[in-house]
Amino acid sequence: MTITFPGPLHVGEGEAGHWQYHARTLGMSRPLLVTGALLRESAMFAHLFGDPPDGPCRVTDSHEPTFGGAVAGADQYRDEGCDGIVAFGGGGRLDLAKVIRALVQYDADDLLARFFDEGGVVPMPKTQIPLLCLPTTAGSGSEVSRGAVIYDQTTGRKRLLAGPGMVATASILDPLVLKAMPVTLRAITTIDAFSHALEVLASTGSHPLAVPLARQAASTIIRWSRPFITATEWDESFGAEGARELMLASSMAAMGFAKGLGLAHALAHGIGSVTDVPHGYAIGIVLPHVIQYNDDKSRGLDAYVSVSLEMTSQLGWIQTSHGAGAVISDWIRRLFSYAHLEARLSDVGVTVEQLPAIVQCAMKDHCLRTTPVPCDENDVMNVLGRAF
Repeated sequence: MTITFPGPLHVGEGEAGHWQYHARTLGMSRPLLVTGALLRESAMFAHLFGDPPDGPCRVTDSHEPTFGGAVAGADQYRDEGCDGIVAFGGGGRLDLAKVIRALVQYDADDLLARFFDEGGVVPMPKTQIPLLCLPTTAGSGSEVSRGAVIYDQTTGRKRLLAGPGMVATASILDPLVLKAMPVTLRAITTIDAFSHALEVLASTGSHPLAVPLARQAASTIIRWSRPFITATEWDESFGAEGARELMLASSMAAMGFAKGLGLAHALAHGIGSVTDVPHGYAIGIVLPHVIQYNDDKSRGLDAYVSVSLEMTSQLGWIQTSHGAGAVISDWIRRLFSYAHLEARLSDVGVTVEQLPAIVQCAMKDHCLRTTPVPCDENDVMNVLGRAF
């Protein structure tokens, strides 16, 4: 067994303002800055990096990073004479930066053959090209994970590149960057982080550190999710402390990815491959239906029982006769309602005609390897149909 730890996590209010110091510490003098189009226009970006930024910048405007975009980013890295990468954004931007780093060292055709669902692992030394990640959400955990999910145009689906060489060299968790997040983004990223903890706990994989990390992550997210989503301003009910705890919880949950995820992520990857629905939104819609499927087929999972007991203890709820899975699903739907989000795929632009393609992508997804309840194509379509 190989256990890969993330690089240093620099945690604290205002820590993002010291990114240049951390970049220099890692040996960067001319980093490529990778970010998203909306963040590029934000006051926070201008405050941290300048307007225009002092150095080469790769800006992407798509919801999901693409392999073709990563190839272009690697070309820019070489053309600009860069010596490292700084990634500023949500999970998509951080994953894009990881793949750009890999493509600087590997030929694109060689890297395509190393996708996890083809049996490959990227054997890239961690220190060869430094990567500093500054996540702007508390959801993806990409800043500590040993993989990157990216849309591959050659197959028309989201795929995983994984291995020790995909881990960021260092990351900065600054709770102040969450302050400007809109309520919808707060909700879907919080649910995404929770789904990581829940699916890691329920997965059939094995990793000695994943379970305690996922349990603590789930407990923290349950504690702080509602104050975070509903806060109109930072006060005694929610502030830098809660934001810091949620960012750490997101990172802790992602450290358990090596144990594996499950059907909810396979479906969300399929939805993201076929539609423009953001990953966290897709997770929030399908997760209650995946929980119901697993409960129906297994007569209850230990992971659901432990998490539901944590919920009832923290929130003062009464455990109902409907079971542990129903408690968790009800909590997820409440988070959606706090942000006034639609809870069905048909309400966010997914069409009936797209469902078969989503199922086909899900059936090929790496997350199905460790889903706790086996499922075939008909099962996956039934779960997707309930979410539709």
